[in-house]
Amino acid sequence: SSLIFSYFYLNHKMTNDILNIAKSSVISTEQSTVEQELETENKKTDTTDAEYMDALTGEFADIGKDQKVKKVKEYVNVLEIPQYDILAKIYPDVSRTSLAYGVGHYPQTVEVGKNGNCAIAGHSSVIYDCILNEVKNMQILDSFNVYDKNGKKHVYYVKTMKVVEPTDMYVLDTTDRNRSEFTIITCTNGGKQRLVINAFEMTKEEIENAKKEEKE
Repeated sequence: SSLIFSYFYLNHKMTNDILNIAKSSVISTEQSTVEQELETENKKTDTTDAEYMDALTGEFADIGKDQKVKKVKEYVNVLEIPQYDILAKIYPDVSRTSLAYGVGHYPQTVEVGKNGNCAIAGHSSVIYDCILNEVKNMQILDSFNVYDKNGKKHVYYVKTMKVVEPTDMYVLDTTDRNRSEFTIITCTNGGKQRLVINAFEMTKEEIENAKKEEKE
């Protein structure tokens, strides 16, 4: 009986070992495939005007997992919205790769901190933890900070918030060339439309006047 028990035990163990080897082989293959896809994606370069527009007119890249905001070591080209714990690097284009790591600047708009409209885009989602998930909760005259390439801090105050169609490219236009304007664009309504937050640097007097207008 001990021989029979030993036979079944060894047979069961060998079967489990074979299954475990097979499983590990599948996992290893899956990991290898993922690594290859990531490597391929990292080698891609998005340089055409059409691809620059992807963040506004097309679908955002499939993230596939939560998008965590990485700590920014230097406050250079950075978007900071403290009330929502947003600290994101502003990358120089709105390619899929840039939006996977932070927020992206529309290169056809002015540089960060300059007079005119500087427009950026970033991901938001009802499923994943994306960088701009909470901006939908912002209110008129809420403030946020932007640091330019020299590390200079610019404080912007929200003037308008609106939902537009993906084809509404006018949101990238400058409304006042004599002052610094900042526009945040992200997805809303399941990615079918875009939430556009337009903000300006303001003097204390302008802020007070704007508050009075809001109360009226």
